[in-house]
Amino acid sequence: MKKKVNLTAKQLKFCELVGRHSKTLTDAYIEAYQCDNMKASTIRREACRLMDNDHIKTTIEKLKEETSRLDSIVL
Repeated sequence: MKKKVNLTAKQLKFCELVGRHSKTLTDAYIEAYQCDNMKASTIRREACRLMDNDHIKTTIEKLKEETSRLDSIVL
């Protein structure tokens, strides 16, 4: 049996912004996390670090597939 992995609310928002709304990793990170005092290089690094997480990567892939499938139904 697979262990269910729960993403945090911020991680899930990041996934949705990238997977459903086609935001860049950096823009999604800025929107999902508190970044007021962060350098641009730190934001990019942290966004890339999130993408190293297999659960986040898988969630984004599923959201992209879901969105693509829905778009093809609408068209």
